[in-house]
This record gives sequence, structure tokens and C-alpha cells, in this order.
Amino acid sequence: RAIKAATGRYISNANTDDRHRRDAFEVMVRALDENPEVGAVYANSLITTKENETFDRNSAKCYFRRPNYNLRQMLIFSLLGPHPMWRRSVHETLGYFDPSFEVAGDYYFFIQLAWQFGALHISENLGLYTQRESSIENSKRQKCVKEIIQILKH
Repeated sequence: RAIKAATGRYISNANTDDRHRRDAFEVMVRALDENPEVGAVYANSLITTKENETFDRNSAKCYFRRPNYNLRQMLIFSLLGPHPMWRRSVHETLGYFDPSFEVAGDYYFFIQLAWQFGALHISENLGLYTQRESSIENSKRQKCVKEIIQILKH
């Protein structure tokens, strides 16, 4: 519903436990503006296990270092990660997130987006991801695996 209501040129999803570097959206918008041939951009993310930390003040000891965009890798590993930004206009071609997926709907959408429009990796840490056992992805691991297999078969 939020994407349908959006009026800006770009969309980014952020879960309630995710944080961004102060200039993250500025950096991603600039990358999209400078690369009109791609549909999405994504960056590296710091990883913390402590809730409610900020990007500037966190205990992260590791990070997701995403590889440069490659469709084959996108099928194996969700390259766009937890903090991507994409053009709102891609929804005119792709539609929206498939509500039949409870856990992996974003992965399915991002595969379609990357396949049709391409993506660009920004090799900077722009987000802070909170890794929690109680997250939907982790608490519903079997459902997640089942949906990913269904997506890959499709």
C-alpha cells in the first residue's frame, strides 16, 4: 500500500530495526540519477545484534559486503540486501510485491527487478542491519526456504 501511495521517483524499504547512514538516501539517489540504465542500487551494511543502535553509534563487528551486480548471483543470494533503493517507475512494468509470499516476497520482486532493469552496487556501508533470531526471516526459516525454492522454480 505504501508503494502505491508513494509520489516520489524512488522507493526504499526500511524495517523498523534498520538504520541508515545520515547521507544514505542522498548517495543512493545520486547513483540512480547518474545511472539511468539501472533500476535499483544497493550498498553494504553493518551488522549488529543490539537493538536500537544508530548507524553512528553501534557495536557492529562485521558487515555484509555485497558483490557487484550479477544476475546469476542474484538468484543464489539476495544481492540487494536490507537497504536497497529502486525507481518507482519499475512497478509500472513489474507490478508490486506478490502477497502470496509471506517471507520472501521482496526477494521475488528484487529478482524480477534486477533481471529486467539491472542493479548497481555502491561499495560503501550505508545501512545498519539488526540481526535477530526473532526476525521473520529467522523465526520462519522453513517457510522462507520453501518460498525461495518456489521462487527459483518459477
